[in-house]
Amino acid sequence: MSKSWIGAGCVSALRVLWLLASVGLLFGCGGDDPARQGPPMQMPKVGVVEMKPRDVLTTVDLTGRVAPHATAEVRPQVNGIILKRMFEEGSNVKSGQQLYQINPSVYQAQYENAVASRKKAETALNNARRIMDRYAEIIKVNGVSRQEYDNAQSQHRAAEADLASADAALKSARINLDYTKVLSPVSGRVGISNFTEGALVTAGQPTPLVAVQQMDPMYIDITQSSADFLRLQRNLQSGALAEAEENAVGVKLVLEDGLPYEHEARMMLYDATVSKSTGAITMRATVRNPSNLLLPGMFVRAVVAEGITRGALLVPLGAVQRTPRGEAAVLIVNAQNQVEQRIIQSSRIYNNAAWIVLPGKNGPVGLEAGDKIILEGVNRVRPGVPAETYPVPMPGLPEEAGSTEAAAQTAPPAGAGVQNSAPGAEGGAKPGTAGETPQ
Repeated sequence: MSKSWIGAGCVSALRVLWLLASVGLLFGCGGDDPARQGPPMQMPKVGVVEMKPRDVLTTVDLTGRVAPHATAEVRPQVNGIILKRMFEEGSNVKSGQQLYQINPSVYQAQYENAVASRKKAETALNNARRIMDRYAEIIKVNGVSRQEYDNAQSQHRAAEADLASADAALKSARINLDYTKVLSPVSGRVGISNFTEGALVTAGQPTPLVAVQQMDPMYIDITQSSADFLRLQRNLQSGALAEAEENAVGVKLVLEDGLPYEHEARMMLYDATVSKSTGAITMRATVRNPSNLLLPGMFVRAVVAEGITRGALLVPLGAVQRTPRGEAAVLIVNAQNQVEQRIIQSSRIYNNAAWIVLPGKNGPVGLEAGDKIILEGVNRVRPGVPAETYPVPMPGLPEEAGSTEAAAQTAPPAGAGVQNSAPGAEGGAKPGTAGETPQ
């Protein structure tokens, strides 16, 4: 191999290295040119809801059972055979309306015998009175002895007693005869007859002939645990809850088909004792039932007002996440436009759309009026990063602050109606569907 070929190869290699270095220098000098860089990083935008204090009427969902306003089990008060049933089963009857006719022949005869016995006693009394009056005049002239006069007076008093006994027997016979006409003691709806025409019935039998129930208005017997009752009383005494206004203490009813009842019930009383078997207190409400839609024994869900939570903050369910420790948390944008995580504590939800949180901040725990909670774009941010905000409406809630809201219900178990713990997991419960009180 000649030296000239080796020298030419070295020169070619040097030229290649020089060209590569020139290209690298050219690109390196142009790296700081803004025109050659991509678009700058933009601050993420998130939709926020500003916390405003509200007065919230808190309620609790309880189970109730419908009971008639009055129930009368009609039983015969005399023995006999039913001759006729004088009502339509399932119809409405009036108080005093005749329901059955029992064979009255025996009682009619007893009544007529009592009438005759009274006339006999009355005649005997009139005769004894005449004798006593006659002896009273004769004894003045010593026409009769004193003993005979005393006997006449005794016979007169005995005749008076016999007449009184005859009157009582006549009254008893009249009552028994009237009892052969079985009357309705109350106005209401009559049920199914337990006896037919021709059946033999006896006085005071255990099985009623029929039952009559007053169905307008109706009672709603509502049960509440004694522990919840004590909690409510302590909250009212401590001021955590304020007494609801009289026009706000109505009881809303939800029927077994899930639809609300058109008429609102009114609370009447709390029972004075706690059930030994269930540990519950019975409350009684009354409600109109003009269309007879409510039937005795029917179960209903009663939404009962407890009191007013003053200055509460309503946190949308869709903004709530769960931390790895299971705590309910929200992301907020602070005054420095930085994302923060806050732990919240609540035991109630409002209208299946928001948690009720009392204002007060203790480090990373709690919220204050004016805090901006991230509701939209949670997956774009994490704690510590800056964010740009835009307002979004409170889902399912009125925008006016300071007005008394209604329908704050007992909160569901932990984990219901909230998002997963991982920051950036968007979605969660839809307002108005998740977080409903378990039935």
